[in-house]
Amino acid sequence: EGCELAHLGGWGVWFGRGCQDCTLLRSTVRDVGAGCVKIGEPANAARDNEEACRNQVVDNHLADGSEVYLGSPAVWIGQSSGNLVGHNEISGAFQWGVSVGWNWDYFPLNRARDNVVEFNHIHHIGTGILGTHGAIYALGVSPGTTIRNNHIHHVFSNEYWGAGEGIILDNGCSGILVENNLVHHASAGGWGCNFNCYGNLILNNIFAFGSKYQLTRYGDAPSGEARPNGEVFARNIVVW
Repeated sequence: EGCELAHLGGWGVWFGRGCQDCTLLRSTVRDVGAGCVKIGEPANAARDNEEACRNQVVDNHLADGSEVYLGSPAVWIGQSSGNLVGHNEISGAFQWGVSVGWNWDYFPLNRARDNVVEFNHIHHIGTGILGTHGAIYALGVSPGTTIRNNHIHHVFSNEYWGAGEGIILDNGCSGILVENNLVHHASAGGWGCNFNCYGNLILNNIFAFGSKYQLTRYGDAPSGEARPNGEVFARNIVVW
C-alpha cells in the first residue's frame, strides 16, 4: 500500500505461485522494462494451494512500460481466478492495458475464471513501437469473468503491430460479460471479437469515434456453412 516502484528492468509486482488474497493498493508503478503487475502463471497450477488467486490491484497509477520487453501488458492475469483489477489509471507504451485469461483452446479447462476488471481509466495507451493491440484483452474460456464500467479512450495502433482496439475477446473466449463500458477514440474501434468465441454477453456499452473501424470480427473465419454468432450483442450504442 502506498508504494512507488519506478525505473525497473522487468516487472513491477508479481503475485506468483500460491499468492492468494494479496493486494496492491494506492501505489504507483511506472517506467518499467516489462509490465506493472503480473498475477499467476501461464501454466495451470497442479493443486489449489499453488494457484495465485483472489488478488486485488486497486486504485493504482500504472504508466509507461515495455521499455525493455516490447509487447508487455500493464496488468497480466494468467491461469488465475477471482482477481479484481479496479479503479486504476493506466497509460503509456503497453501492448495491452489489462490482459486477462491465458488459454488458446477450449480444452483442457483452465483456472482463469471469475476475474473482474472494473472502473478503470485506460487512456493514451499504445504510445510505443508496437502500439496497443487492445486496452482490455481477454483470452480463453473464462466463466464468470466481467469487464464493466471502464472508461477507455485514445488507444493507438502502430504500423508494425497493434490493432488499437478498446476491448478484445480473443480466441476461445466464453462466459464473459462486457457491460457498461465507455470506449471512444480507439484506433480500431471500441470492441472486437475473434470468430472462435461463444457465450459472451456484450451489453449496455458505448463505442464511439474509432478511426479505422467501430466494431470488428477477426481471426480465421469459420469454414463451410455460416455458423451462428456466438455472442449476444445488445443495447449498445455505436457512434461514428
